[in-house]
Amino acid sequence: MTYSDNSVAVANRRNAVRSSLAMKICIFHFEDTEKGRAYSKCFMSRTVDMSETGAQILQKGHLKEGDVVELRVKHALTLKRCLDCDKLYKMKNTMEIAPLTATVMWAKEDRCGLRFDDITKADQNTISKYVWQKHLKEIKKFREE
Repeated sequence: MTYSDNSVAVANRRNAVRSSLAMKICIFHFEDTEKGRAYSKCFMSRTVDMSETGAQILQKGHLKEGDVVELRVKHALTLKRCLDCDKLYKMKNTMEIAPLTATVMWAKEDRCGLRFDDITKADQNTISKYVWQKHLKEIKKFREE
C-alpha cells in the first residue's frame, strides 16, 4: 500500500477517533531471534496525531513503508541504552503503555503513518483515554470560538 491509497487513511480514521496528540517517543528497529528481540538503531521522535489503532509520527527519512518497528513511551524505556541516553530527560509524557510493535503504512521524508500490531486491550484503552480527552478539548475550544 502506498500513501496515495486514500482508502487506508479513511478506513483507519473511521475505525477509531484520531486526535492531534503530540508526545515524544522512541522508535526502535529490531529483529526477532531465538533469544528474543535484538534491537539495532533507534531514534527519538514525536507523534503528530494518534488513535488506538495507530499514529502519525515525525521522522527524518529513518523509516520506509513496510518497516516493522517498536514504539516506546518514557514509561517503557527500560533498556540500558535508553537509561543511558542523554535525550531521556526530554521526554515528559505520562502515558503508560507497553512497547508497541507497529508497521509503517506510508512514509514521506519528514513523517510516516504507523499501524499498531497486536496491541492489548488495556493499551488501546489507555491510548483511547488520552485521545478522547484531547478530542473533547478541541471540540470545546472550537465551540468557544
